[in-house]
Amino acid sequence: MPTKYTYTISTDTANAKVDSDKLKKEIQNSTIPVSLNNGPEGQITIGGDILDVWMASLLSITEAIDLDTIVNAHDGVSLALPVEEVRINQEKTKTGGHPQFCTFNVVCDATTGWKVSDPITFPIPINIIRGGFASLDESIGDQIEFSVAADAIVGAITADVTASDTIINVSSTVIDNIQVGFWAKLSGGGNDDDLGRVKTIDSSAGTITVETAAVNAFSAASPTYVKMTAKFVPLITIPGGNLWVPLNGGEGSSYIPAGTVLNARYNNITATAKTFIFLLEYFY
Repeated sequence: MPTKYTYTISTDTANAKVDSDKLKKEIQNSTIPVSLNNGPEGQITIGGDILDVWMASLLSITEAIDLDTIVNAHDGVSLALPVEEVRINQEKTKTGGHPQFCTFNVVCDATTGWKVSDPITFPIPINIIRGGFASLDESIGDQIEFSVAADAIVGAITADVTASDTIINVSSTVIDNIQVGFWAKLSGGGNDDDLGRVKTIDSSAGTITVETAAVNAFSAASPTYVKMTAKFVPLITIPGGNLWVPLNGGEGSSYIPAGTVLNARYNNITATAKTFIFLLEYFY
């Protein structure tokens, strides 16, 4: 018949607290052959400072000592992660964790070429979770990009750059801000060279290695600025089909500091008048 074993939580447990689910698992995973009670009395009951453990039958002296040892070692720490620890899997740099949506509208007239949405900034930090857009048949072959901090100046070169260079000496502010996978650009002396994505960053040497070699020569004395762009959507050709295209990068998110400029660009190759809408979901 069910047998109750009573303990005082404040003195008989390791941290003067009990997590019922964890204690059940500790008992079930022990060498005690008697199982926890499955009757109406319950298994683990707590009332104030009193803990009752209900076993399916009377324990032997050795088994009762084993149960005492389990209860004495029980730390009361929950097996379940707090909400903020679950959310941290999506937010490396945490915000308040509140989801919200916004849209970027790109209005296109009946001419070809790139059209840009009005820039959007947030007065508070956000974490981008995912985005999406409607892929309409009228837009088949058109292209879209979604950028964060487009062509933001993050520093300057610290040594002259010659044509064909892919290893660029840069200031510490570039090292501190740019990341592998971001797009880099050199701007100076009337030239703007798109260097493609950053492949590696050597903080000790103060250099970045890029995927596209410089076309022009640049002088460190000019000065020559280093610009960066983080592209949430680098370049997508719209497939059509009159369907919704979700853009989900996985379980992670992208942290965006307050005041950072975000915008969408649309290449109206089909040369028809339209309004393109890009939806963004984020935490704030």
